[in-house]
Amino acid sequence: MKTARLKNTFLGIIAINLTLITLIQLDIFPPKAYASENVPTVTPLNTNYGLVPLNENGNVNIEIVQAHCYVYSKEHNKWFPQRE
Repeated sequence: MKTARLKNTFLGIIAINLTLITLIQLDIFPPKAYASENVPTVTPLNTNYGLVPLNENGNVNIEIVQAHCYVYSKEHNKWFPQRE
């Protein structure tokens, strides 16, 4: 009884998705954005910023402040901090 209900639920979800895909491909629900339209962008094209500041060549400056090294012990099956 449960498996029949579960199977019918999955088949219903699949049917709804296939119906939506068909309606979208028939342009009944037109997409909200068209790539061929010339829409002015909000940011200028020569902006030199991503999520972090970029250099002129596209590189990012990184400063390593501290590094931690670990050693794996097969005897304990764990990682331990390396002693200097």
